[in-house]
Amino acid sequence: MESSTVEIKEKKDSKEEVCDILPELIANENDKMRRRKEERRKVKEEEDDLTDDIEKTPINGVKVQEFEVLPYSSNGKTDEGFTFPYDYKEVIHKSILFYEAQRSGKLPQNNRINWRGDSCLTDHGEHDEDLEGGWFDAGDFIKFGLPMAWSTTVLAWGLVQYRDVYSDIGELDTMLDSIKWPADYFIRCHTKKNEFYYQASIKRLIILVAFRITLSSGLIL
Repeated sequence: MESSTVEIKEKKDSKEEVCDILPELIANENDKMRRRKEERRKVKEEEDDLTDDIEKTPINGVKVQEFEVLPYSSNGKTDEGFTFPYDYKEVIHKSILFYEAQRSGKLPQNNRINWRGDSCLTDHGEHDEDLEGGWFDAGDFIKFGLPMAWSTTVLAWGLVQYRDVYSDIGELDTMLDSIKWPADYFIRCHTKKNEFYYQASIKRLIILVAFRITLSSGLIL
């Protein structure tokens, strides 16, 4: 009987202790939540300040500010006389040159990259299919079909949307030629109705390794 009484008393004391410290525990947790919330607020403010600094940072000596997009004209000014912070004609010109520098295969007579020469003239598939041409990826000796296809698609899309701009600045023919280069390569890679070589690379600069996909019964094998 005495043992049961002692046990009940201990449980009662333990319950009272919990009740005594519970408000303190709740207060501590609430304080932690307030501190975490304050820390997140400060981080957000710092990120916003950093974003503002980046937007206001001068680029090539030109301070870029927010402005309303107005009708474009080829002389770098809008009809309202606003001068763009960049020479977009030069940007487009050099962008096209960048892709010309990635060309693989027999370069044309009008090649404008004087430090580039012919390359990978013997690229071939498993059954000696002609896989010459296309663009190198990241300046190395690999031709990745998927990123090349994405780049070609985006360039073609931009040309379709802004053909008049390319024409105004005298880059229409060079842009069409730029897109045709990988397009011709993809035609060569489509060796059969349901077969396509999606990657070609040089292994140890001697052996060409070509990867292909074959579509059969709706499955890629």
